[in-house]
Order: sequence, then C-alpha cells, then structure tokens
Amino acid sequence: VMLMVCAWMVACMWCSWDVVFVHYPSFQEHFVRPDHVLPVKMPRPWLMPTQLSCSVDGQVAVGDGMRIFTADIQGDGLWHGPFRNCDTAFSAFAHTSNGHLVAVASGSAVLTLQDIECHTIELSVVDAGSLEALAFDAGNGQDLDGVALRENQLLALEVNHGHVEISGRLSVPANHTWISVSVHDGRILLLNDVGALFEFIESKWSGPMWLTEEGVAWSSLCAVQDGWIALGRRAGQEANLWRFRRRRTVSRALEM
Repeated sequence: VMLMVCAWMVACMWCSWDVVFVHYPSFQEHFVRPDHVLPVKMPRPWLMPTQLSCSVDGQVAVGDGMRIFTADIQGDGLWHGPFRNCDTAFSAFAHTSNGHLVAVASGSAVLTLQDIECHTIELSVVDAGSLEALAFDAGNGQDLDGVALRENQLLALEVNHGHVEISGRLSVPANHTWISVSVHDGRILLLNDVGALFEFIESKWSGPMWLTEEGVAWSSLCAVQDGWIALGRRAGQEANLWRFRRRRTVSRALEM
C-alpha cells in the first residue's frame, strides 16, 4: 500500500512539474509586449486617430476619418498635414508599394496624397467607398499585392497596370470583429477589436497573439520588416505608436 501511495505522489508531482515548466512557457508566447513606444507625439493633442499606415522608407500616416497626417519616424519625426483640398471623409488609406499614400474617400473616389495636397487618381477599385481598412504589400511578396477589410471580410487586392482590383475573399478565423489589417512580404497581420492579433503565413493562420500594454486600447497596426507598429491609446491620454518585434508564434488549429 505504501508503495502505491508513493507512486501516486510521484505521479502527481510529475504532472504539476509538467504544467508549470512545460505548458506555461507555451502559454506565455501568446502574449506579446511592445519593445518601446516611439518618440513621436501625435500631430494634435486632441487628435484621436483610428488608422495607421507605414511605408518602406520610414514614413507613417495616422488619420481619424477626416484628417490624415504624415511623419518620417526615421528622420525628424515632424508631422505634416492635414492634407488640403480633400473636402471629404476617408474610409481607409495606405502607402502603396512605391511609398505613395492613397486614400479612399467616402464618395468612392481614390485620392493620392502628396505634398499635403489631395489629387484624384483613376484606380478601378470595385465599391471602394465601403473599404474600412486598406494595405499594400511593400515587401517582396509575389502572390498578393494588397488586402482590405469590408463588412468584416478580408479581401485580396491585385494591382494591374496601375489599377487596383478586388480579386477575391480570403478565409479568416471565425467569430471575430476585425478592425485593422496589414501585409508585408506576403505575411498578413489581422487585428480584432479586443487586441488579439492573427498572422497568416505559409498558407495558414496562427494566433491569437495578445498585444499587452497596461491600459492601452489598440486601434490599428502596420507591418514592417521585423515586426509591426501599433497605434494605441490609454483612456484620457494621447495616442502613441508602439514598436513590436516579431517573435516566434505558436501555431494553433483555428476554426475558419
């Protein structure tokens, strides 16, 4: 009897050891903390931006649906804008693969934003006015030119001879409300409304990775070479840009 009791105690200790030292580190990998907050203040103290875009040359753009500002975070960090002659609200904006900033106006017009001026350009985007988020691949991805969100669906974009076309719809993890999307080198990052991040790479989704910074509500992100930049804000404070480094993600079977 004593032998059986001892064996049972050893088994219990082994199970406890397994839970603490084997499963716990894997659980921790689902929570991602930022490396640092970027030393860039918002262009206006009262501005509450909801969207963010990045370019390959260090430019970022933030907007609140009415105004868009840009800054060079690798240079002087000074903001330029808001863009003039727009005379409209924006449903989405993004940097193209060549670094230009384009915005989808509420009237379905597509505007290019240069030298803080708005200029209408001809881009054949189907039902562009309903796009809620937009991103173009600034890396070397060959299979996907861009992505967009519309009515909680993830759309694939193709750019042919300067024209942007919606080429299809991509499957996404089920039962989420998506608020931001970005893509770099074919790697798609998809953010939901409670700060959970999913990554699409090598034809499969992994996640969620929870963006964790005490008291910060996340509203948008943009992918860069070795990670991403996220737009977040604490209640009663100005928004900030947070830098995240890409770490090994934990792949899980996700319900589609």
